[in-house]
Amino acid sequence: MDTFTKIIELLMNLMTAKSQGISKQIVLTARKLILLILLACLSAALFCVGVSMVVIDVAQKIENPVMVGSILASVALIGLILCLNQKQWLKSSSIKEEATPRGPSPIEQALALLITDIVSERQLKRAEMGSSSLKKAQSDE
Repeated sequence: MDTFTKIIELLMNLMTAKSQGISKQIVLTARKLILLILLACLSAALFCVGVSMVVIDVAQKIENPVMVGSILASVALIGLILCLNQKQWLKSSSIKEEATPRGPSPIEQALALLITDIVSERQLKRAEMGSSSLKKAQSDE
């Protein structure tokens, strides 16, 4: 027993503060995910119970248990939807969604530059043609 405690003390001394922080973060994240999974399973079970109560009660035509069963089923369904929401999973696992780029795509930028280049070349050609035709008109006089 004494050697076992010595081994544990040795292992604890080897762990640095950084690795302890990482392991704590992993444990916290795992707890959040496990709670979400348990809540989703519980909501699914309650939904099944509620739906079965509604079916049984509708078959027996008793009004009050139908209301209770439908309320239970709707609450469980809302809980299930909230648990299985993608943003909830990302939030609990500390994963941030990647922001979509708001600027123009590289293809759009390349096409815009190409079009601008073509337009500027045409303007230069027109200016050259205008000046050369003006020179010809002056030389003809």
